[in-house]
Amino acid sequence: MKKWFAAIIATFLVPIFALFFISLVDVDATESLDENRKLADFPAFSFPALAKGDFTANFETYYSDTFPFRENLLGASRTINSFYSLSFGDEDTILVDTNKDWEQGGSLIDFGDPSLSTTTSQTTSAATTTEPTTPAATTTDSAPATSGSDTTTSETTTATTPVTTTEPTTPATTTTLLTSWEEYTHPNPGEVTPSAEASDTGAILMVGNAAMEHYYGVDSSLEYYANCLNRVQELLPHVQVHAMFCPTSIEFNAPSKYQAGTRSQLRAMNYAYSQLDVGIIPVNTWAKLYEHRDEYIYFRTDHHWTQRGAYYAYTAFCEAAGFTPHALEEYTTGTVENFVGTMYVYTKNYPQSQRLLDNPDYVEYFMPINPSTMTIYRDATLTGGATRSVIADPEYMAGLGRSAKYMMFIWGDNPVSHIVSETIDNDRVLIVTKESYGNALVPYLTDHFEEIYVIDPRNFNGDGEPTIDLVEFANRVGATDFLAINYAFSATPNFMKIFNQMLPE
Repeated sequence: MKKWFAAIIATFLVPIFALFFISLVDVDATESLDENRKLADFPAFSFPALAKGDFTANFETYYSDTFPFRENLLGASRTINSFYSLSFGDEDTILVDTNKDWEQGGSLIDFGDPSLSTTTSQTTSAATTTEPTTPAATTTDSAPATSGSDTTTSETTTATTPVTTTEPTTPATTTTLLTSWEEYTHPNPGEVTPSAEASDTGAILMVGNAAMEHYYGVDSSLEYYANCLNRVQELLPHVQVHAMFCPTSIEFNAPSKYQAGTRSQLRAMNYAYSQLDVGIIPVNTWAKLYEHRDEYIYFRTDHHWTQRGAYYAYTAFCEAAGFTPHALEEYTTGTVENFVGTMYVYTKNYPQSQRLLDNPDYVEYFMPINPSTMTIYRDATLTGGATRSVIADPEYMAGLGRSAKYMMFIWGDNPVSHIVSETIDNDRVLIVTKESYGNALVPYLTDHFEEIYVIDPRNFNGDGEPTIDLVEFANRVGATDFLAINYAFSATPNFMKIFNQMLPE
């Protein structure tokens, strides 16, 4: 029996010690091509970091990233996970949890740099159109996706003076005060099976080489979303509040059973808007996106819409707000190739993810017609700041990792961005609250407002985060308009509780 026990113990201990010694002598990988990211470096040791637990936590991340034979083990995991997916003809449902961590956002600005150095801002003039499908740059994937600072060489340091308090003003708007939201009906109701109710599976649907999040609209969640916007109007009665509920790809690019009953994002938009108080202007994004559903308005490997999709939402906003939108043909346009986004990241441990990797997206961009300057700040004091263009240089974006390329729009998710037009003079000051869905839409708005303040609620009022009082901020900058951009999955308490923390009790 002792020999058997010794053999069993050796079976477990020998591989463990072998892996330990291999990890001591092997060369650590620096990036994972399979996961589209930079791997963790060995953490710097210090006794304060050890006492706080930071060193051990960072070492655990480092060792997990550089574990011997890690890529091979991930491949084996994908093979095993293939048994946990359901296939229905051309459809696959991957049982993977897609809950977002709403505290996080990707940025190209390094807020660890106290100087927040600036670069020369890129401006645009009257556009000459190029073919949208012609790449403006080709990618090399020589650099992984990063949240680090811009590597542009010409840099100077600035310290921007805080914005002074401005008396609230009544917005000059051409819109008519709404008494209620008139439900928008599906233009082709035969496309949807009304009886197809669904529960929230937390899964990702794959149709061909496209991946999409399952949606489930809970009325109580939509009521919470509407009530948060109602509080904004109550606290800022002199500001025109606009609501923009943004549907996702599965609403237009999946079989009809995924748009029926509680899965319907049209139903969710209608219900959410019906809960808004009188005076809030709802934007019917659904109708515009449905009208152009056969165009490239959503990425296949990522959960965001493309900037072409954001354009159609922008036209819906203009109609609601009383502006005349620019025609798509007026913009200078181009593409950055080889974008593989969040849907691949969520499904990377499943064999179906290879379809996404083998069929990358491209990022189409449309340069604003009127020149402007954007300054990005770490907090609501609006001091210091990094000056950037509202759309990052395509050649710079082409050199980043595959998953970073959507951050070319307003340089990703930053606490506060202040955009000042060089040509618009209409005394309209817009505050935009958003998660990353709003990034691709904001550049279009620069052609209609004298000033825009873009706020990402995820960067405020959390542990270790700066604070912001949205009402005080709006009064300080003289806001005339407020636009809440929420994609369908952020019009829920998960995100709106973070939003609500910006409003005083």
